[in-house]
Amino acid sequence: MTVLLTRKSVVQAAIETTYKTPASVGVNDGLLVNNPMFSIRPNVLERNFVRNDLSQMSIIIGRKIATMEFETELRGNGLENSGRISDAPIIARLFQGCGYALSGFRSPTTLGPFGVGDEANNVGWAVSSGVKATQTFTSTANF
Repeated sequence: MTVLLTRKSVVQAAIETTYKTPASVGVNDGLLVNNPMFSIRPNVLERNFVRNDLSQMSIIIGRKIATMEFETELRGNGLENSGRISDAPIIARLFQGCGYALSGFRSPTTLGPFGVGDEANNVGWAVSSGVKATQTFTSTANF
């Protein structure tokens, strides 16, 4: 007997490369979600035409607005600091579908943890020439 899971589901997301061409969705494009709720809200178009007949005209369904609500853990895939957009987590595809832009940023966003006395950025000092009487020097390091 098969059991239908109603509180968990897998949402597959892929971004189309060409407009109006469906993207191929593979096995690595899935996102595990909790409490999925899917609904469709059709736009019913009523036609009130004047005719020489008393029979009613059938309704027409216009556009259908579909919504999907779910809960998921907002996490990365461990590759988001590579600077390549192709390494973005799957949740980023859903954000792009909602209108958010995605850009690559190569620097890590957090540093740490550090022990007591550790410096976040090591500073190296080097003096290439100096005269003690005037206390002038030129540096070879970037500050």
